[in-house]
Amino acid sequence: MPDTRGERRSGTPTPVVLSRAELRVAELAARGRTNRQIAHELFLTVSTVEQHLTSSYRKLGVKRRADLPVYLLPDARTDARTDARVDSTVDATVDERADAAG
Repeated sequence: MPDTRGERRSGTPTPVVLSRAELRVAELAARGRTNRQIAHELFLTVSTVEQHLTSSYRKLGVKRRADLPVYLLPDARTDARTDARVDSTVDATVDERADAAG
């Protein structure tokens, strides 16, 4: 059976939705900050930073920190015709409902 995670019935991938906190943490990590630096800058514990990153990795489908810039930093993206890793349907947007819930 083919892997259909992230696809609607029409076969188009579902946009990725990160909470506001996940997005802030993941963007800082993508820009090269350490977990400790992110925690200090955002007034979070290192454990909370790790939890946000773990959730972001899962939602984005990445396995390592080095993959984050491709999904989160516009200047790191390359044209999809030249780099198969970039998928124009990936849209790291803020989920306002998740943000309001906690």
